Amino acid sequence: SNLFTGWLGRHLAATAPTLKNSVLRAVGIGYGLQRTLAGAPQTLPINDLAEFGFSGSGKTKKQRIAVLEEIYAISTEPLASSAANTFRTVDTLKRIRFDSYKPKGGARYPEDEFGYSLRSTAALIKADVGIEAVAIDLGGWDTHDEQGTTEGHMAYLMNSFAKGLAAFHRDLASSNCRDVVTVAMSEFGRNAAENGSFGTDHGYGGLMLAMGDRISGGRVLTKWPGLKKSQLYEGQDLKITVDYRDVLSEIIARRLGNANVRAVFPDPGYSPKTLGVTV
Repeated sequence: SNLFTGWLGRHLAATAPTLKNSVLRAVGIGYGLQRTLAGAPQTLPINDLAEFGFSGSGKTKKQRIAVLEEIYAISTEPLASSAANTFRTVDTLKRIRFDSYKPKGGARYPEDEFGYSLRSTAALIKADVGIEAVAIDLGGWDTHDEQGTTEGHMAYLMNSFAKGLAAFHRDLASSNCRDVVTVAMSEFGRNAAENGSFGTDHGYGGLMLAMGDRISGGRVLTKWPGLKKSQLYEGQDLKITVDYRDVLSEIIARRLGNANVRAVFPDPGYSPKTLGVTV
């Protein structure tokens, strides 16, 4: 059911793997799988790509893995295949030297969780093991109080976000990694006006950024609605002028090579508009 799957999950389920027999088509970096990737085949939530495996004593690891493989091999489907795929994923990731990975082009990832996740993603892409999608969350945007302007919590987050994406772009561009598109989107917006505790409350309009190979960058795609009270949605929020699905539909068709956008966004009332996001 489309109620329980995400757009990337539906895209991956509707397309063949780019690398035949790929054990890992997508990763959600975190302790749980992002909604975006729900329903995707050969996909796992992994909090730290460098540490994915079996904890406990190294002396008994081989024996414990052998016992687990034996148990799951006689399980019913879909558990047997899912377990076998997890074991193969552990082996695949162990062969990638995440900790000693050297970014190219002088790229310097910020030394925080977001920077580390992007650095690990770059290593995973360059390992060429068939990865097609990676989801990363950057939390902390619930700035109800003391939001700040050029300093403060939001400025810190924006700095990490900008430096992380800049390093990721430089690293991949310097490594001649074609066919990589990065899309960042906010889960929710904020009110246009400050509240009584020097922050902003939940709002309507959000933000998307796209960068990468064959993305027509350097532009702002919006019909700016204005910030006057009469121009705000319900008198308090920035109006939405672009359907986020239009941006994603164009990337799905033109960059991910999936002509069946209807399978990804099945809402019968929706028909994609081309915005010129890609070239």
